[in-house]
Amino acid sequence: MQTNSYNTVNNLPTQTGISKALRNALDNRRNRFDSFVINLTSRSSFNAVLSGLGKVANVDLELRNSRGAIVAASRRPGKKNESIQVADLEAGTYFLRTVLKKGQSTRYQLSFTSTPLPIPVTNPVPQPPPIPADLAGNTPATARQIGVSSTPSVFSDYVGPEDTADFYRFTVGEPGSPSSRVSFSIQGDGQVIPGMFTIRDSLNAIVKRLYPGQGETTFNDVLASGTYYIQVEPTFKGGNYNLTVAANSIPDFAGNTSNTARAIALSPTPTTISEFAGTGDLIDFYSFTVTQPTRFNMSVVGVNGTLFGGGIDVKLRSSTLNQIRHVYEIDGGGVDITNQLLAPGTYYIDIAPFSVSSGDAEYSLTFSGTPA
Repeated sequence: MQTNSYNTVNNLPTQTGISKALRNALDNRRNRFDSFVINLTSRSSFNAVLSGLGKVANVDLELRNSRGAIVAASRRPGKKNESIQVADLEAGTYFLRTVLKKGQSTRYQLSFTSTPLPIPVTNPVPQPPPIPADLAGNTPATARQIGVSSTPSVFSDYVGPEDTADFYRFTVGEPGSPSSRVSFSIQGDGQVIPGMFTIRDSLNAIVKRLYPGQGETTFNDVLASGTYYIQVEPTFKGGNYNLTVAANSIPDFAGNTSNTARAIALSPTPTTISEFAGTGDLIDFYSFTVTQPTRFNMSVVGVNGTLFGGGIDVKLRSSTLNQIRHVYEIDGGGVDITNQLLAPGTYYIDIAPFSVSSGDAEYSLTFSGTPA
C-alpha cells in the first residue's frame, strides 16, 4: 500500500498555518488508502474536504493522532463529499487518511487547512487527564499478577480504543481453606466506565460477566481454590478506572469424607458451631460416639439464626454409613432432627447444599444428647 507523506507541512505561531490542495487516486488492488502527515507546531484549528470522487466510489476521510487513535472522521455514504472540522487540536503529529471503502478505483481532490489558535493568557482550556501507563496485560498470558487479601487493594488503569482489554491474574485458597469469598468492584473516571467486566477461571472459561454500563459494577461470591483472571473491556469511548479487589478465606474445619470427619462430643447442653458447604467444599462430615442409649437433637440454620439463601440437605448415618434420617429444606429454611433414639456406637452427620443451583450454605449446626 502506498503512503504519501508531507513531512514539511508545518504551521508556526508566526505563520498563517497550513493550506494545501491536491489531487490523488486510490486503487482497490494496490493503494486502498493514502496517509498525509500533518505536523502542527502549535494548537490549531483544522479543516479538510474530500471531493471529486468517481461515480461508484465511496471514500472515507479520517484524522488520527500520533498513536493511531481517530480524532475525527467523515464516513458519508456513496460518492458524497467528506469533511472534517476540528476547532482545537494540540500541537503534534497527525495523519490525514483517505480510505477507499467501495469501488475499484477513483480519483479525488483533497484540501486541508490549519490555523494557529491564539495562546490563551488566562483561563486555559481544561485538558483531559493523561492516560496512565498500561500496567495490566492485554491477554491472560500477560496478565498482571495481583495479590488479594481481606484488605481491599485498588488498581488504577485505562481501557479504550488504544488498549482494548486489561487482564489481572490472582490466586485464592490455601491448605485448610478450599474456598474464598471474593469481592470486586469497578468505578470509572467520571461518566466514563468500562463496558464489560469478566471473571474467568484458569482454563479461560467464564465464571461471571458483569456490565457496568447497566449498573452491574460489583462481584461478591465464593470461588474455589485456584487461579482466576479479571478481564476489563472498554465502552466505545473507554476511560480510566479503579478496580478494588478483596478476598476472605473460608476455613474448612469439617472433613469432606467420613474418614476425615470432624469429631464432636454430645452433651445435654446444646453446642453450636458455624461452617460452610458449597463452592470448593461441597460436603461437610461430622462424627460422634455415644456409649449408652441417647436422645439425639440437632438443628441446622443459616449463620446467626438466619434462613439460607438456598436449600440444605442433612443426613444422619450409622457407623457403616447407612442412612438413619434424611432431612432437607428446598426453600432456604432450617432443618432439625429431634428426640432421635440412638444405640451405643459411632454416628456421622453430613451436610451439603440441597443442589448445585441452591448456592453456597453458610450454616450454624447446633447439637445435644441426653441419656435415654
